[in-house]
Amino acid sequence: MDSTSYTKLPSDEKDIESHAVISEDGIYPIKSCKTRKCKHRCKAKKCVKSCCKIIIKSLLVLFMLMAVVGSIVAYKAHNFVAREVLEWTVTEPAILPIVTDVSTSDLEFLKKEAKAFFEGIEHGKNVDDFVVSAATFNGFAANDHDLRGNLYGEMDENKFSVHVNWPMNDFPGGKGRYLVGVATLLWDPESSILHMKMQPENPTVYDKDFFDFKFYLTQREDKTLNLEMISGKFLEWTVPQDFIDEHINLVDDLYNCDCHEKDCKHMRKFVLGLEEISIERNQVVFHPRNKRNDGHRALEEMGLSPSNRPGWKFDYGRRILLGF
Repeated sequence: MDSTSYTKLPSDEKDIESHAVISEDGIYPIKSCKTRKCKHRCKAKKCVKSCCKIIIKSLLVLFMLMAVVGSIVAYKAHNFVAREVLEWTVTEPAILPIVTDVSTSDLEFLKKEAKAFFEGIEHGKNVDDFVVSAATFNGFAANDHDLRGNLYGEMDENKFSVHVNWPMNDFPGGKGRYLVGVATLLWDPESSILHMKMQPENPTVYDKDFFDFKFYLTQREDKTLNLEMISGKFLEWTVPQDFIDEHINLVDDLYNCDCHEKDCKHMRKFVLGLEEISIERNQVVFHPRNKRNDGHRALEEMGLSPSNRPGWKFDYGRRILLGF
């Protein structure tokens, strides 16, 4: 027999069988724990990726559903507005007067007076009545690009009417159509009923009111207002009788402003500072509670005004004795 030589493996080489672990029965080798741990980690990563894919797909489906629902709602709302515009508007605009005899300087002067009146009431000062004439109101409309020829006001005893000729081009189905009507505010001092309504300019075209609201307006002992609704209708919608029967004061929030609502506080001071608002022929007059009298006007002409400043009375007497 031929002799065969064998070579011993190097000592630094690992035994081939060291890479396998003998099973419990000692016959079949199994993979090491490291290999099993690696598989578990791979499976966990695959699970995370699968979950992320499912979440992303779910969000996309939800977003698509919301987009579809939103589109349907927008489409229905568009059609609803278009139908209402077609029903309540006309193709022939009304011809309203345009007031041109009010100068820009007069309008600016009225703005300054209005600001002084508002600030005076807010700070508790004595101020004169503030008057807005019909000519001035129409002058403001004539000097505004959007209101010129589209708004005209008339004032009578306890009645304020505004003729409206509003283009509806910005509304769905409103191209070449106009909202033409007369909005009227009526005040009955005997019954304390405030009536607001808007009727068509030409009742022969259609005789339906755009809106019609009636309120019961009174003043409480603490000088606050109480405004309750008696009836109301807007287009085809009617105010529920259950709401009317609750006798809610619609201006109650004005007297319960939050600490951060500055505009509400300013308006509350202004309303509390008004004695009344009277609608007269060709003018509306705002009457403050603290009015200036002839003595106040004389003091202001001399550069003095009644105040809590120490010595103002002495200065006033000195000017009278010394002939100013």
